[in-house]
Amino acid sequence: MIRAIPDPDGWVHTLIVQEVAPEWAPTIPPGEVLLDAMPAVELPLLRLDAAGRPRTPHDDRVAWRRLRSTGLSGPEAVGQARHRDLGGLPDAGPDATPVAPAGGFSHDFKEVPGLRLRPLTVDDLELMASGAIASGIQAARCPDDDQLCCRPPEAHAWLRLADRIDREDTWQLVLEFDGVPLQMELLLVDGDQALFSYTAHFTRERPHWFWREAERPVFERLKAAGVTRLTSRTRNDRPDWIQALKDNYGAVEDGAWDAATVRLRFDSDAAFERMSGWPARKTAGPDWSFERAGVRVVEAPPADVRLVIEGTWGFHPRKRLALRMLDEWYRLDRGTVLLASTNGNPGQVRIIRHRRDVVGSIGVLTPYADEPAEEHVVAGLNAWMLAAGYTKASGFVPVTQWDNLRVMQHADMARWTVVKIHDNLAEPFVEIERDLAP
Repeated sequence: MIRAIPDPDGWVHTLIVQEVAPEWAPTIPPGEVLLDAMPAVELPLLRLDAAGRPRTPHDDRVAWRRLRSTGLSGPEAVGQARHRDLGGLPDAGPDATPVAPAGGFSHDFKEVPGLRLRPLTVDDLELMASGAIASGIQAARCPDDDQLCCRPPEAHAWLRLADRIDREDTWQLVLEFDGVPLQMELLLVDGDQALFSYTAHFTRERPHWFWREAERPVFERLKAAGVTRLTSRTRNDRPDWIQALKDNYGAVEDGAWDAATVRLRFDSDAAFERMSGWPARKTAGPDWSFERAGVRVVEAPPADVRLVIEGTWGFHPRKRLALRMLDEWYRLDRGTVLLASTNGNPGQVRIIRHRRDVVGSIGVLTPYADEPAEEHVVAGLNAWMLAAGYTKASGFVPVTQWDNLRVMQHADMARWTVVKIHDNLAEPFVEIERDLAP
């Protein structure tokens, strides 16, 4: 005789097996269920449906969530979830039991309302796995020669990452803005040593200084925890990433980690020296303006340009992108909004943020103006950038738009030159620059 004792959600936490004489009719205590399936004794997970019939997960992700909620670590839960003996039972269905992460902390950035660090949880794994697949870090499904294939095979990346979280030696963090993840990060902490073992950015729009300043609370916590040796495992096929870590954190190369990655060493003091704080928004002064041939360019608050952006794009899908850029570049990147009017009619909106040194990046939030007005708008932007302390402008144009006749005409008129084609991103971009000197 097998008696099963389930929790309120139907998951069996105790099985009682006892031998009884055939003529004995045992009394089943309230809350327990009598089972007649002997294979159930060998299963790692069992759930009873409304009729008391046994079920078991057919999706390793479902099993992992349940096993993790019982107190197992991420790796332990992965090992149990990949148990092969299903006993021929039907699917147990999804389990929404919340999982509390084992490591991580919360931090709200007072300088940037809406930006915060929080512990990474199992609910982030789907996005984390899709990012790992898109970047080539993880395969989209189990290899064909995998003898212990995931169920389903498409759960491969999810389970590989689940194996790395909810561990006592791991800090797992999400940087998010208004609830939307920007970055996910895993740090292995062992005494006075820490390893940045996994970092994924879900947007490439932020300037390098943004990521550096967002990382300050992490470096501060590591230092407070007594960590003195910091390293990272960084892909060797991304020299741009390696150089950015050197420039922004003072990282030093320390040889190859393996065939695909290099080891970088970090010194907290060197990193803190580069963390100059969230920059002040650039301005040419409250009374600044530029006027030429009926075109007037002024600084403007975001609230004053939203209707202009919506009106110029109409039902075009780029309207949503422009409004998102307005919000993110202004709040996250300390961008300055410039509004251009032609003969008193506002119609051109640009946003300019600090990129590096004396280089400012221009975001185009409305379609280009007709000639010759566009030439005067560009002259106004150049004048403002020079007054704000910039000497060079930069921009990024999707490769799919670079051959557009209007874009090419603007690039030629504004004297943009191509710096590089970034073809290693999910959406390839053309990087362009121009000198601001007349």
